[in-house]
Amino acid sequence: MSLDAAGAVRSASPASSGRSSPVPRSRRAVEDVTGLYKADKSLRRYAALIERALSTWETSPQEWADYIAFLGRLLKAIQSQPKETPFLPHTATVTSKLAQCLNPALPSGVHQKAIEVYAYISATFSHEYLSAHLHEYLPGLASVFSFASLSVRPALYPLFEDHILALPSLDLRPALKSLLLALLPAIEEETSEDFDRAYGNVDSLERKFTHYGSDGYFWQCFFLCVITSPSRRQGALNYMVRKLPRFASKSQDDSVDVPDEISAEAEAATSPEPGLLVRCFVAGLSDAQMLVQRGFLDLLVTHLPIHSPILQSKAEKVDLERLVSAALLVLLRRDMSLNKRLWTWLLGPEPKDENVTDHSSAAGSEASPQAKYFQAFSWAALKNSVSAMFETDVQRPADLARPFRICLSLMDRWEISQILVPEFFMRSLHCLHAYSARASSAQVSEVLRSANLFFDGVEAHLMWATFFELLQGTGDSSSDALSRLGLFEWVLEHFSVKDEEMLTTHIPLCTFYLLDIITGRQSSVQSEAVRQAALRISARLLNLLPSRVFKLPDLANDDRSSPAGGQMRAAIEEHYRTPQSTNSKARAPCRSSDVGRGLLARIAQLTSAFLREQDVVCLDMSAHLLSSALSKIQAPFLTEIQQLIDTIDSELHSSDKQQSGLPFSAITCIVSLCTSLLGKSLITLQDLQNLEPRITAQILLFVSPLRSKYHVEATRLIWQLDDLLAPSDAIKVSLVGNLRSANTSRDNKGNASGHDSAVKRFAIIWAHSVPSGPHGATSRRGSATPTASDPARLARRLDVLSEPLLLVLDTLIGAAPSEADFVKHWLSGIAGLDRVFTILLRRIEGLMLVSKRGPELRDELQCLRETTYLLEIVRGVLCAGGEWPWNCLTMLEMESRSGEGESGAVFVAKCASDILSHRTSHSLDLEESALRLLNSFLNSPIRHDLGDLDLEACLIERLLIAVEQQQDALHVHLLQLIPTAIKLRLDMQKSDMVDDRNIRSPSGSKQPSTVRPKPESSQTNLAPSLLPPPLLLQCVRVGLTSKAAHFHYDQWLEFLNKILPTFADSIFASLLPLVESLCGAIGQ
Repeated sequence: MSLDAAGAVRSASPASSGRSSPVPRSRRAVEDVTGLYKADKSLRRYAALIERALSTWETSPQEWADYIAFLGRLLKAIQSQPKETPFLPHTATVTSKLAQCLNPALPSGVHQKAIEVYAYISATFSHEYLSAHLHEYLPGLASVFSFASLSVRPALYPLFEDHILALPSLDLRPALKSLLLALLPAIEEETSEDFDRAYGNVDSLERKFTHYGSDGYFWQCFFLCVITSPSRRQGALNYMVRKLPRFASKSQDDSVDVPDEISAEAEAATSPEPGLLVRCFVAGLSDAQMLVQRGFLDLLVTHLPIHSPILQSKAEKVDLERLVSAALLVLLRRDMSLNKRLWTWLLGPEPKDENVTDHSSAAGSEASPQAKYFQAFSWAALKNSVSAMFETDVQRPADLARPFRICLSLMDRWEISQILVPEFFMRSLHCLHAYSARASSAQVSEVLRSANLFFDGVEAHLMWATFFELLQGTGDSSSDALSRLGLFEWVLEHFSVKDEEMLTTHIPLCTFYLLDIITGRQSSVQSEAVRQAALRISARLLNLLPSRVFKLPDLANDDRSSPAGGQMRAAIEEHYRTPQSTNSKARAPCRSSDVGRGLLARIAQLTSAFLREQDVVCLDMSAHLLSSALSKIQAPFLTEIQQLIDTIDSELHSSDKQQSGLPFSAITCIVSLCTSLLGKSLITLQDLQNLEPRITAQILLFVSPLRSKYHVEATRLIWQLDDLLAPSDAIKVSLVGNLRSANTSRDNKGNASGHDSAVKRFAIIWAHSVPSGPHGATSRRGSATPTASDPARLARRLDVLSEPLLLVLDTLIGAAPSEADFVKHWLSGIAGLDRVFTILLRRIEGLMLVSKRGPELRDELQCLRETTYLLEIVRGVLCAGGEWPWNCLTMLEMESRSGEGESGAVFVAKCASDILSHRTSHSLDLEESALRLLNSFLNSPIRHDLGDLDLEACLIERLLIAVEQQQDALHVHLLQLIPTAIKLRLDMQKSDMVDDRNIRSPSGSKQPSTVRPKPESSQTNLAPSLLPPPLLLQCVRVGLTSKAAHFHYDQWLEFLNKILPTFADSIFASLLPLVESLCGAIGQ
């Protein structure tokens, strides 16, 4: 291996030792190597031998025996040096190979052989040579003590003691740190056999550099070793325990007044400044091993107490705070032995006087020696250290959770917690609140786990006194007030405030105080955001309170009177300004009942103010707040409640007078307030009935096709009002009045635009109030709104809507076609049409029952008029359009006279038949309505369902009577209707015959149909001769011979033209009497 190549090899330094130690420029070489090589032939031969020995290394040896063989050859070559040779040729290459032979992975035999070569070189060549080349020899030896076996150390100690450490201090100065790093591993084990010898080596090295007037270079390098090399800290700690000067004053350690006097050794150790000393302890306290931390804490207590002048005056404040921060981090280990040492360092030694009371009894005493010591020496640095932890712009959740855990541990000592918590409680919440705005929820949750533990450890009175200070600036409209409320609301959301003392004392007081601030300030001073935030917080606080809070006995105030309403706020302020003893329960400044009444009064005042200002957001919040308060507080009659009722009345009256509507949210709040006040009997039913017409009128303004988003809630408000006023018909009267007033109001052209709007409003209310029946729901989709499902509630709604419904349906029979178009369109698609028919048919049924009992029970004419009116409405609904009304009426089930169920169509047809059969009171208008209704039925899609009612017999009988009584109007109607009824009857008979033939058919391939087929005219040849109704011929003969028929012969002839072909086969025997009657009529 060439000399140049060998010289290019870098020297290996121990871990964390920095760069290779510099060599003094004045001692780089003993002589000119080039000149000696040229002048001395023996020296050239010696250099060649060493180079030849080095060349055998060509590649790294594979076995440990190869290393020993190489070292033997190298030693033999070195031993062949000429006499008085001043240096070793190829020194750089030799030291490089020797360092590689000291690899920790090699066996101890290789290490012994390498040290033997080191020892021979050190003993053979002069100290001048070793000093000049120390930077080449030392890197290989620096780390040997960290792994040297017991067989290696006996040879290693003489090498250091006799040669390296024997060098002058001026030569060792550049390598002092490396030497310390090399020797410190040897003193890690205090119980080892060679501890004293290793300790003596370090001590001798200190004596070389430490003397009177020294610059403290040894301790500065020693502190750097501790700072930069964690693996050397245990050995350094063992040496510092024995040799580190004490930096405490010569006076007593527990004295508060400490003179700035320290020993000369301590002065030298901190020269030129104590920054490295502080950083040395910071590194030790931050070590990952608990034993190292414990040792450095012991050193702090014994050698560097916090009252030391080094820390209090000579060290910079930043260094002291850095040291305190490192000491506080020890608390995170939650180890009692470490904490005990930290308390001693921060609070000073324990009092030696046995008569001194413990902390539980002296918690409030300012004369405690440890409390005075802490405030004098430790508090300032601790405050700044914890502040820095909270104020640092942290990114990781663990970094922010750390100060909360530290503060929780510091609260174990009352001397610290009594001034720590007031200082950092709100500051920590500010910091966490700011962090939550930029971090994710998972990160915030991680920090909250530690913050909640700290929060729960704070005494309740102190906590709420801090919150009280936070609320004192909320009466302004500034952003600071909004940020204060935002912080308080965030705290209530994320921390638990359900302690018994908080619920019974602090939360009611703070709620009252916050509401009193908002009530006392003018609205122009407060911003809307501030008011909303205050109301949200008040609602959250009130929701936390159980109702028992305002029913508790006022034991705290049994010996003094509660302040008046105006003085309650001042009493609360005084209560939180006065510090409370931690051992005594806080006395509430006001009775719980007075606080409850004050809350109700302030909320009522705010609600009245918001209603007058029409601030709908705050009004909604205050209305909910008042409802919640009324549910928990036994409220007597308050003037503020009556003022609220008067404000509601005046605002409704003003809106009606100005013909303008209140905001919908305001109407919702008014109804909610009426519900709450009526539930607590704070408003009479009569007052509510007086308010109802104006409230309903305001609600109906939002039941408009143009305001579809309010339909559901507006309908809900109407029924909420009805529930409050039931069984009164106030809502029914208001709805009817709205329809009637709209019906009378017309525009300049005479169009009933107001009526159309009122009908549309009713249609919307119906759609969101009444569900479809069991049949109608399958054919039409109703409102998506959950309607009344309780039968009793549904019956109530139908009763309320019945009268307005009749007014709407009246449009079908009494209004112009243009006005009835919307009603027809509504009926053709309404999902609850079966409910409409139910209302109409039940009324018809009741009227017919009343009319049968006689006129003594009710005015007969009025009863007949109502029945006529209802029949016309039924006909108008059925003719509204399409098959949907007819199908709905057919699927509707009514109870018959015999108690069996029958369809609604059959029920209506029977009622009309009864009217025509004179089983009810006589009225031509009623009978005409019944005939028109039957005519609609007989021409409807459901006419085949009426085939079993024998309508033709009833009609023929009524025609005979009409001819005899000369009732011309009925005469003509009946002549037109009877052929249709007879044809329906005959079609049903033919259909039955076809069904019988199909049943008797021998073919079994086809299943008989369960649906009755509609007869066609082509099937008439299938039926035998059919008999006419019994009274038909008699009626015809009487009609043709009567004088009344003279004016209606054309109708009679048309009637015969329809009847005779129908009974062509069976009427032949009766033709002679008919011809005779006809001839007689012609003769007349």
